[in-house]
Amino acid sequence: MPGNTTRRYSSELRERAVRMIGEAGTGHESEWAAMAKVAELLGIGTPETVRQWVRRAEVDAVDRPGTHDRGVCGVEISEAGERRAKAGRPPCDHWRSCPRKGPLLMTAATPLTWQVGDIRIHRVLEVDLPQETGAWLLPEASPNAIGNVGWLGDPWVDAEQKLRLASQTFAFEVDGQRILVDAGIGNGKTRENPAWHDLETDFLSRLQDAGFRDDDVDLVLITHLHTDHVGWCTREVGGIWETTFGNARHVVARDEWEYWADTELEPARQQMFEDSVDPIRDAGILDTVDTTTPITVAPGITLVPSPGHTPGHATIRIDSKGETAFITGDDTPPSAGRPAPHHQLC
Repeated sequence: MPGNTTRRYSSELRERAVRMIGEAGTGHESEWAAMAKVAELLGIGTPETVRQWVRRAEVDAVDRPGTHDRGVCGVEISEAGERRAKAGRPPCDHWRSCPRKGPLLMTAATPLTWQVGDIRIHRVLEVDLPQETGAWLLPEASPNAIGNVGWLGDPWVDAEQKLRLASQTFAFEVDGQRILVDAGIGNGKTRENPAWHDLETDFLSRLQDAGFRDDDVDLVLITHLHTDHVGWCTREVGGIWETTFGNARHVVARDEWEYWADTELEPARQQMFEDSVDPIRDAGILDTVDTTTPITVAPGITLVPSPGHTPGHATIRIDSKGETAFITGDDTPPSAGRPAPHHQLC
C-alpha cells in the first residue's frame, strides 16, 4: 500500500523555522520543546523535520561539516588539529570546552571515508538521530560505561559522554560493482518512532555526491530487516512505493528472511515490510542467501553470520591488499553496552 505523500516545504519556511529556534533561546524547557512549538505554529509535519533543518543549518554555517572557522572559534588550530580536520574529525584541541562544541563541532554529518587496501568506503549520512536514541537502543551504555571504553571517543560521543547516533549507508566499489550496505529509514514513511516518521532528507543527493547514482548501484547488502536499514530500498512515486535501486540485487540472509516470514508482525512492522521490503521482493530483485557459514558475494566482500540483534543478522567483511574492515550493522561489541538479544528493538 502507498504511504503518505512526502510534504515539500519552501526554503523560506525552512529558514523561518531555523530562525525561530535560534530566537527562542531558553524560553522553552528543552530544544526539542522549542522545535515542537515551532512545528505547531508553522504547520510543519513533525518536530523531527524542524530538528533536521536546524542541524543542517548548523553544518552549513561553516566551510565544511564538523570543523571550526578560526574567526568564529577564536582559537588557533594546531598542526595535529589540521591533520584531524583532514580526516574529518574535530580539529581543535580544546573541543570539550569550546564555545562551538555540540552538534556543529561534533556532528555526525562529518564526512568520513576509509581506505581498505584498494577499496575506498564512503559513509553517507541520512540523518542525525536524537540524543535519546542511544539510551533507547543501548540502555546499558551509560556515560560511566562509555567513559571506560578507551576507543570510543569523538565524534561518536558528545561532551556529556552520551552516544551520538545517525542513520547512514556505506558505499564502495569493488571490481566494477557499486555496492551499498544498508538503506536507512527513507523519506515520507509512516513510522511510530517520531525520529523516523515522514522524513524529508537529501540522502540520494548525498549518495550521488559520493559518486553513487541510484541507477548505477549494483548490489545492496542488508545486514538485517529492521526499519532503519531498509527504508531507501523504495521511494514513493505517484503514490506507489517503487524500488529506488532498480538495477541492483538486494541481498539478505535467508535465516533473517525466514524468521520474519514466520513471525506474526505487529502493525508498525507490517507497514515497514509493505512499503520497504515487499516491493523489492515483488520486483524480483531480492535474493536470500545461506549465511550459516560466511559467504562471498563479491571479490573480497563476505557476509559473516552475526546473529543476536536479529536471528539472521549479518556483518559485512571487506578484504583488500592484506587489509580488513567490518561493517557491523547493529552488531555491537560487549564493551559498548550490548543489550540482550531483542529482535523487536528497532
